[in-house]
Amino acid sequence: MIVKDVGLHFSKKSAYLFLLLFFFVASFIAGFSVKSSQNSGFLEDWAFCLFSGVVIYGVINLFSFAMPHFLIVNVLSRIIHGNPLTKFRAMYGDLFAHTPIKIDADLDADNYVNAICYDGEFLYVLQKNKMVTLKWSDVRRWEWSVYDPAKQTTSGFTPGVALQGMIQDTAANLSNAAKTAKENGISLAVKSLDHPIWFFCTGLGKPSLSTCQKWEEIFRQFDDGTLAIAR
Repeated sequence: MIVKDVGLHFSKKSAYLFLLLFFFVASFIAGFSVKSSQNSGFLEDWAFCLFSGVVIYGVINLFSFAMPHFLIVNVLSRIIHGNPLTKFRAMYGDLFAHTPIKIDADLDADNYVNAICYDGEFLYVLQKNKMVTLKWSDVRRWEWSVYDPAKQTTSGFTPGVALQGMIQDTAANLSNAAKTAKENGISLAVKSLDHPIWFFCTGLGKPSLSTCQKWEEIFRQFDDGTLAIAR
């Protein structure tokens, strides 16, 4: 069993810095044409534009559960850094002993490349910028779980109560979905003191179930010798 570091994290720091710079530059330009009051100076106008822009952006994201913000940050990150999954595919020759026969990969909830791979000789799991290379004898046990997220529904007799309930339900359901998406997947217990558990996250829905069932069959074929793997 070999564990090594891999640099496959989809960082969003540059996107946040770009967004901050955008607010400063846009408000600076707007400060030349927008007057906060008749006797205001340029710095006051700039501060007024900056504050107004941040408030409007915040209100829009508040009522849309920050979805526009996450979309903007993700798009900016892709533009600045490129697609980490494309970078990962370009690293196959350096990471794996052979060309992958079966592989599933995606970005996990924390924007790390999360992957599980079989190349005809070894089993690999990538998790949180680390990769383990496994012989089948390194694996003590494996299991998978896929659940649907719990859903909250609140009813109300007045429009105000109904609206408040809808907002609370949406926030709770988004939180439950995010939590469940992190917990669904394939877990392998291995013979290691430093990294005894490796996890491949499969997310939500039918694709998650299909992925887990596929790898269950692969593992069973390792057991009965149908698929060759180092032991």
